[in-house]
Amino acid sequence: MQVNTSAVSGLYEFGPFRLDPVKRVLRRDGEPVSLTPKAFDTLLLLVQSNGRPLSREDLMQAVWPDSFVEEANLTQNIFVLRKALGSSDRYIVTLPGRGYQFVEQVREVEPEKQESKKEESTAGFRLAAVDQVQSRRGLAWVFPLLALLALATGAGLLLRFGRGQTGLHGTNLAASAEAAGPARRSLAVLGFRNSSGRPDEQWISTAFSEMLNTELAAGNQLRMVSGEDVARTKVESPLPDVASLSKPSLQRLRGQLGADLVVLGSYTTLREKEGERIRFDLRLQDTSTGETIAEESATGSKDELFQLVTEMGSETRQKIGIASLSGEQSGQVRASVAANAEATRLYAEGLQALRRFDALGARQLLEKAIAADPKHALSHSALAESWSVLGYELQARSEAKTSFELSKNCSRKDQLLIEGRYRELIRDLPGAIEVYRTLWNFFPDDLEYGLHLASVETTNGQGKDALETVARLRRLPEAESADPRIDLAEAKADESLGDFRHDLQASSSAAAKAQARGSNLILALAFRRQGYALERLGRPSDAIAAFERARALWTAAGDEYGAASALHMMALAQYYKGDFEASSQSFQAALSVFRRLGALSGVASSSHNFAMLLHDQGKLQQAKEHLDEALRIQRDLNDQRGVAADLDDMGNVLLGMGDLRGAVHVKEQAVQAFHRIGNRFGEAITLSNLGEVLLAQGKLAAAQQKFEQSLALKQQIGYKPGLGYCWMDLANVLLARDRLAQARTMTLQAISLRQQLNNEFDAATSRRQLAEIALQQGNAAEAESLARSAAAVFDKRKVSDSGAFTYAVLTRALLAQDRISDAQSASERAMVLSQQGGDREARFQALLAAAAVRARSGEDEQAARLLRNLDSEASRYGYVGYELESRLRLGELELKSGRKTGRDHLARLQHDAEAKEFLLIARQARTALHGGSSAL
Repeated sequence: MQVNTSAVSGLYEFGPFRLDPVKRVLRRDGEPVSLTPKAFDTLLLLVQSNGRPLSREDLMQAVWPDSFVEEANLTQNIFVLRKALGSSDRYIVTLPGRGYQFVEQVREVEPEKQESKKEESTAGFRLAAVDQVQSRRGLAWVFPLLALLALATGAGLLLRFGRGQTGLHGTNLAASAEAAGPARRSLAVLGFRNSSGRPDEQWISTAFSEMLNTELAAGNQLRMVSGEDVARTKVESPLPDVASLSKPSLQRLRGQLGADLVVLGSYTTLREKEGERIRFDLRLQDTSTGETIAEESATGSKDELFQLVTEMGSETRQKIGIASLSGEQSGQVRASVAANAEATRLYAEGLQALRRFDALGARQLLEKAIAADPKHALSHSALAESWSVLGYELQARSEAKTSFELSKNCSRKDQLLIEGRYRELIRDLPGAIEVYRTLWNFFPDDLEYGLHLASVETTNGQGKDALETVARLRRLPEAESADPRIDLAEAKADESLGDFRHDLQASSSAAAKAQARGSNLILALAFRRQGYALERLGRPSDAIAAFERARALWTAAGDEYGAASALHMMALAQYYKGDFEASSQSFQAALSVFRRLGALSGVASSSHNFAMLLHDQGKLQQAKEHLDEALRIQRDLNDQRGVAADLDDMGNVLLGMGDLRGAVHVKEQAVQAFHRIGNRFGEAITLSNLGEVLLAQGKLAAAQQKFEQSLALKQQIGYKPGLGYCWMDLANVLLARDRLAQARTMTLQAISLRQQLNNEFDAATSRRQLAEIALQQGNAAEAESLARSAAAVFDKRKVSDSGAFTYAVLTRALLAQDRISDAQSASERAMVLSQQGGDREARFQALLAAAAVRARSGEDEQAARLLRNLDSEASRYGYVGYELESRLRLGELELKSGRKTGRDHLARLQHDAEAKEFLLIARQARTALHGGSSAL
């Protein structure tokens, strides 16, 4: 098969579109539609197929005949075409396991007849026939609640604890929601009590429940509640250990699970002459009336679990009044079951471990399950989930691919579910969106598919599309539309769009609904998202309180990962608030848990953010070690956002260490990476940080440009705390250019904001900056007051580098008031603090202060020696501003000593400073040349 354009003499028309193969143009109502060449070729092949399905392999070979490309290229083309055609399913439908089909009526038009009235289509046309499919309960996409926690520098995982997968009604998977029939009754299999009390037989309940769920889902006449939802509800509100439930308990379950019917019961081991046998007793109850609809019993061996499920499932179907399974449907149910009892046991125990938040234990059990039955698709799927939760993306992809390849005998719908997860893991997000949209369009009464779709749309940078999906979810019947997970999906989309205010509103709504339902694990998620929004809105104290609530709920549920993640977020909020001691303790506690659990993504994120704190404390070597660890893990996990964040903060550490070129290099990589993945928050912060390195290099115009770009992005996304950093950075540029009044106004603006945000540390940093400006304006007393206020904060926080900066400013303020003895004490304090930390600029500030004290004390030679060392070091590492400053002070000393070279040195300095736009230093050099003094 190849793309055929030369043999076509006419045009193709479908809907409002006209396709010209010769001119290679697609028009809609006469207007051209932009398509890439490969997308055009893909569309032409589909249109020319005369209604026949085309496999992915055939399409790829035809569109890229001389190249090897990934399947994601084709998926992207289909995604682009659907966008261009303005419909996800009217023209091109996905055939699970087969490929794609063009299903709109197509008419060939001869060139001379192009303007004639359209006739009815005579082209071959037929809708894709899709087999009835069933729900698979064994698919272990449990995505424990912990996996949803998006750590501050790591990517969050997709929300997966939704309603059960539901079935088809024998129509096309691309059918629209409006064409769907009435909502089906929903049923939840609650599990079976282990009457024998033997712990080694607890797995039987999980195995039997999963099989029965799959059996009852087949035929698609019931909407099944997932085993994951049932497990979550049992954690939140443990069920009484009884064979039947009271009416109040049933009504509570109806509200929590949306279940019309529930199945529960018990099993016991019988010792008979033939060997051990298991007796199951099953009860079917109506959650609305409390009525017991049916009671059944069956007995068999452990090797006969599937036969027992088939028998009891058939009887339950009769009681409910739904049709029996066809032979093909029975075969699809059988495909979801492991090949032997040992594999069944290990798979069930693996699911149990995932559902009690033990991803590491689940991984070990599922690996054994696969060894016992290598062809069981659901074991591979569950193992992929375990690897994903632990942060091993490559291993997760491998297992998801194997699961996808082994799913051919499963139902069509289960194939799509497995494919959707596989495409998520390989980052083929357009392909995953296509799968989930297809499923949800056919199953519009199933909330879970809509949640999947919204989540992947958000992850793919389509926040607005996700909000449209959320709007459709809100049109579901009241029992589903009031689900708090819809609010969480909305909050996630709002966050991706930088709308933190609506993020907070939606997450608060989710919290209220979850609390009313008693859904504590969803409530924990809502608190976690609330905390993140509050922190972004500059309310760190409120954020800490929200994270603490989430942590308490996860701790009560036994979810160590979730609790550690909340602790990690608390540490960040404490850091932003300026409570460094509490933040350090929280980071170390979270890291300890993540390391013990083997959760690499958690280790990487916490290690990265702990490095930020260590950097601010002046512990640069420790910070670098933590960032090296985080970067190594993020690269191994192929976490692009994490790698970008690591590179950005590694640049901050390199800047402090004096490696300016290295800092610029890694920060430019980080900016490009954030921009490439569409992360405006990360891009905004990195632009600001890159500007600071450029400022240190003396590139004022380039630095200003980065600061302004960062400011604009932060304003767009509503990141209020970030504005203060931009204003402070821009004030530094204004200060260097001798625009003191404007620098003062901008610094006061930053102080006001930081005080509103209750950020004591950042407010103190801005007061130190204002002290510098006041000193240059001749307001030494004001500078002293501001510097002392800032120093008190840094002393309390034990922040050595910021303290060194501040005591250096205080030294010069005291010298300006002729208080040499006090200035000496302040200078000594600055030097001690600069030696405790590792920041090179803090050392430069301390050296300048010490040289000024020596000069005012008549120790000119000692002062000159300090300044020459500073000049050499600043020149060697590329700190232009400090190089110019040291030259200024040396020139002043030379003039003071009567050396003729002093005037020449200052004249050259003035010229160099003006060329680099360091106009404050240029003015001070000019003042010194005319007999004045600028020594501060």
